[in-house]
Amino acid sequence: MRSKIAFRGTTWSRNEQQIRGRRPHPAAQLILAVVMVLTLPGAGKSVSEPKATKAPAVVKVQALPQVIVTPAVRSMEGFLKRHKVAEENRIRLAKALLASAKKYDLNPRLLASIMIVESRGDQFAVSGKDAVGLMQIHLPTWGETVDRENVNLFRIEDNIDFGARILQNYVRRFGMWEGVKRYNGLIPGDPVWEESAAAYLTKVQNVYETQPAATT
Repeated sequence: MRSKIAFRGTTWSRNEQQIRGRRPHPAAQLILAVVMVLTLPGAGKSVSEPKATKAPAVVKVQALPQVIVTPAVRSMEGFLKRHKVAEENRIRLAKALLASAKKYDLNPRLLASIMIVESRGDQFAVSGKDAVGLMQIHLPTWGETVDRENVNLFRIEDNIDFGARILQNYVRRFGMWEGVKRYNGLIPGDPVWEESAAAYLTKVQNVYETQPAATT
């Protein structure tokens, strides 16, 4: 006889034998619940488990290079200080003056004295006669050379170097003090220019003959 399974309330019938439905044992219910939970997607993973994070990278800060100031630079810096050159660029000016004086075989104090008279260390100085920068390079005279050589007259090192080159040519041709007057634009035989150049020379000599300030 074919087996039949029919649901009648709480009674199951199979092979015409009745089996009364019984409540499952509490232990069986617990086991069934555990099995169902473990078979769910993602079972066994803790929802509160934190995600692994990388430790922040450690950035090493490099120490700034130590600025070495030689006795010659310190002496020149004291000379500039005595003549009221602003502190902001004094060390840089001192180094540039010494470097250019050595390059063109000039007295560094002479070069510094001219710079002090011309601009008092103002790298952005511009005169009404179109002279520019620390050494007051005269653009109508030297502008073409400046453009051709791509010289930045507002840069400390460039301006001092260019002025030292001009001064070297005059000093070599006419001697030290006569060369200073030529740097100012002396036109021999012109009374106005000769008077102006003589006054300029006096200013430069007054600065030049000042002893450098004592340094510790």
